[in-house]
Amino acid sequence: MHLRIIPIFVLVLVTVFAVSGGLAEPIIGDAFGSLMAAQDTMLQQELGSLLRAEGCYACGPLDPWFDSDTTFYAWFRTTRLICVDRAAVMRAAEALSNHQYHNNSPVSVGTAFVVPLYMPSSFRFYSNVLNGEKSDGQTAPWNADIQLCTVQQNRYLIWLHRVASDGWFLENKSYRTKYEAAVYQYLMSLDADSVHRPPVATEFDLPALFDLYAEPPDYVIQGYQNYKDFLHAHAELTTEFASGITAFVPTVRTLEWMKENAPREAFPNKEAAKLQEEYSKFFRRGGDPGVLQTLTRAGFDGLQSGEYFFAVGLNGTIRFGRELLREEVDRIEKETGRKVPRANHAFLFPGEPLLTAGAFFIDERAEQKLVKVNAQSGHYFYSNIAETIRDDIATRSDHYLLTLGHFFIALDRLGIEYEGILISKL
Repeated sequence: MHLRIIPIFVLVLVTVFAVSGGLAEPIIGDAFGSLMAAQDTMLQQELGSLLRAEGCYACGPLDPWFDSDTTFYAWFRTTRLICVDRAAVMRAAEALSNHQYHNNSPVSVGTAFVVPLYMPSSFRFYSNVLNGEKSDGQTAPWNADIQLCTVQQNRYLIWLHRVASDGWFLENKSYRTKYEAAVYQYLMSLDADSVHRPPVATEFDLPALFDLYAEPPDYVIQGYQNYKDFLHAHAELTTEFASGITAFVPTVRTLEWMKENAPREAFPNKEAAKLQEEYSKFFRRGGDPGVLQTLTRAGFDGLQSGEYFFAVGLNGTIRFGRELLREEVDRIEKETGRKVPRANHAFLFPGEPLLTAGAFFIDERAEQKLVKVNAQSGHYFYSNIAETIRDDIATRSDHYLLTLGHFFIALDRLGIEYEGILISKL
């Protein structure tokens, strides 16, 4: 396998990915097939297994359809290895360079081959070469690139992906380059624990919509309790295997049907406009991205009772985090006088569409620890800034429930039992 591991992203591009233009419709049909074909799932799973202990996890390409005659197209079309911080990046690079991959061919590490104009010349680039063995046992070279980055660097890439689709932004290179540099330097200051003032697009003679913290749309339903009441008014199921109820325990046959008929769709983040601000609050309040985990059998056995938000990525991996009830958050904040950092579904596979998302519930006292699962996600299904929210909950929510088939498929791969699990939309 030939792997280039590149721990930084600076590029000029025109993107065609559905999310970048503000669209958030599911990716279906030929587009879904193309999206899945672009996922090197075996590579992602191998990287995830190898580097999980280093504080890293693998995601698919941010934009597999990106097309350009520049040398930068690969930044959007390659597997991302996202690390919690710079130290984890360096540990991951060292682990990869020492790893005997598949047929025991070592990785050879090279030196910098590109230094963008405003990038620190001391920042290293890695060029790695491995010869791998295919899953069918036949030895053959693989060609693959890996982008090795921190969470903050990935934030930069997501921002650039969002704004670069606008022709005006690309044409005004002098303004763009200065603001690009300012955004990058600001995000890198978060990695270095020396936070700078966030750059403001209008101060660089750019429209406000290009700002890293561009103002998101207003909520469609004002008031969190009103939003919550609205969702739960549509909690009743209407499916061919459960109707007129709000939750059910599936039969073995129903579970098999759900897995066999899990929708061949990918769901972009409908609240991408809020993502950077949510990241900002998370880190400003002392949030640690290391609390977000990749589910393993051993890790599952150690989970404590409670609610966990989860997502299933295009590579079939389940990532999750502990969900704190709003009442618990209010209590902690009142007692400590400090805001609690809260992650969400969009942090789990940032910038990438998902197969499903929701929450699962653990009860350590139960014979079967995994007691309940739902398909509730504001970012991916029931966004309160999407004008489609009423259609999403009224006419699409039963369909969203079927996406949990991907969750059960992933549990099967991990050998995690879920017999007798309670299923609901919300």
